[in-house]
Amino acid sequence: MGNFAKGDAGSVVWPAGVPFPADAANGERRFYMECVGPWGIVRKLRGLACSKVPGGVVIHGDRNLTNPVEQGYCMAGRVSVDGKRYRAFTSSLLVEHDGKLWCLAILYVCDWTPQAPDVVVWVDEAEKSLAGSAGAVADSSGASQAVLGALLTAMAEG
Repeated sequence: MGNFAKGDAGSVVWPAGVPFPADAANGERRFYMECVGPWGIVRKLRGLACSKVPGGVVIHGDRNLTNPVEQGYCMAGRVSVDGKRYRAFTSSLLVEHDGKLWCLAILYVCDWTPQAPDVVVWVDEAEKSLAGSAGAVADSSGASQAVLGALLTAMAEG
């Protein structure tokens, strides 16, 4: 994984230390596709997966687009990054490498963020929700105790 830096004319600069795709030729790199049937239905699509982040683009490397579906003039599906599956679609990216502009076919990974938390929960006015879960005036239905038990279990499991 490497970060792209913004270059001139809206292009991005290929990151130093990250190997440039060896199969790029004549100023471009295309997808690898396998099609079946007389209509050329795409069964497999592989390409360079990238995500946009503030200040540039992050490269995830070559990935397979699973369950590819044609949506107008692009393909959409799912891509696995860091052990999680994200929505992705086909696109292209203009990249500067060794003083030359390259047009790379990419899989744009949607909703990816570096080290994104699984979930963030805001518990507002918890003391009112849990009132009566313990003490002399405990509720008789057991609902407050159940909510408190679930909350404490979730907090303990992280």
